[in-house]
Amino acid sequence: MPVSPVCQYCTINSANTLDHIVPKNEFSEFAVNPKNLLPACSECNGYKLDRFKNNNDRLFLNLYTDALPSIQYLFVDIQITNGVVEADYKLSNINNINVQLFSIIDSHYDKLHLFRRFKSKTNTIISEMTNAITSAVGVISRDAFIQITLDKINKDKLDILI
Repeated sequence: MPVSPVCQYCTINSANTLDHIVPKNEFSEFAVNPKNLLPACSECNGYKLDRFKNNNDRLFLNLYTDALPSIQYLFVDIQITNGVVEADYKLSNINNINVQLFSIIDSHYDKLHLFRRFKSKTNTIISEMTNAITSAVGVISRDAFIQITLDKINKDKLDILI
């Protein structure tokens, strides 16, 4: 059975709809233009609705035309309390991304509720990663996995500060 492509807006869900980048009710001439259609999940499509601008400022990334930065702008702080993983996601422009592009990225994450949605998937992702590592290198306990992950996160944080 073929796997559905991942939603281009959130990278969380399978793409099960096509989103009109510019709204069809405002630009009916582009309603069926392939360059105006983007594979998306129904959740993102529902959050986006027919909004794409506020005044002259775009609210969402256009994944056909926007060149996403290759430098980091999404960060996560991980806390583990009594074996429960808590993740807090945030955007930061510490790497000096173009201000206009970063503003669109910030709006995209906000309007699609990506921080909340990423947070709700954290434990599923950790379980999947643990299973993948276990199958690749042998049995590893959840505690060992968490410690390895925390060590890597702390090293990465130090590398950013240097």
